[in-house]
Amino acid sequence: MSEIWKSIELIVINENLLNEAKNELMKLQTATEKEPGNIQFSISQSTEVPLNFTLWERWVDLQALHDHLSAPYTQFYFSLKLTKVGRSHSMLPLTA
Repeated sequence: MSEIWKSIELIVINENLLNEAKNELMKLQTATEKEPGNIQFSISQSTEVPLNFTLWERWVDLQALHDHLSAPYTQFYFSLKLTKVGRSHSMLPLTA
């Protein structure tokens, strides 16, 4: 089975929630990086639009991504409703 690559734009829904969103995203990143099926999970904040974040993820396979999405800490983050998805892309690396 092939790796899963994702790029997701997250937008903080209320500027008053920016610090809370950053803290919760850092917690999510720390927990996710420990998952056995995770290859990469990094979150960056836009320098031009501080309410926008880009999440880069790579998983060993689709099951690993599904496991992540159902993990208690992921479900907890979703329940906070601090961000919304702007754009989401599934990708493949360029090869010669």
